[in-house]
Parts: sequence; structure tokens; C-alpha cells
Amino acid sequence: MQQQCEIIELLDGCEFVLQVLKDDTNIQATQYGEGHRAVPVTYILPVFDGEGDLHAELISAGLDKLLTD
Repeated sequence: MQQQCEIIELLDGCEFVLQVLKDDTNIQATQYGEGHRAVPVTYILPVFDGEGDLHAELISAGLDKLLTD
């Protein structure tokens, strides 16, 4: 399943934080485990695979050209 996402942050460990652009939400739990508010769905995607190459998802999205130019 493909989802349109935007990059909202680059973490120190060379990982992108992606946020889904649709109206999908998750319920964020408090420190006590109680769900109180809806938050956008996010994913963490490593920039590089285990061999040091760009992650296949980035290449399939065409971001390899953007990142290497």
C-alpha cells in the first residue's frame, strides 16, 4: 500500500521522519496509556540500507536524484 507522505524531520541517525498527508490519524496515549488526542500517522525511514546505499524506498520515490545532485 502506498501513501503520500512529507518529510518532516531528519534525525541524527540519518533517518527521515515521514508524515502521512491524508487524514489518517492515530490516537496518542498519555504517559498513563489513556488515548486523548488524534495525531497524524508518522513513519521513520532510514536514508541508507544496511550496505550503505540509499534505501530502496527513496530510490523508488525518485528522491535519489534530488539527494545526489
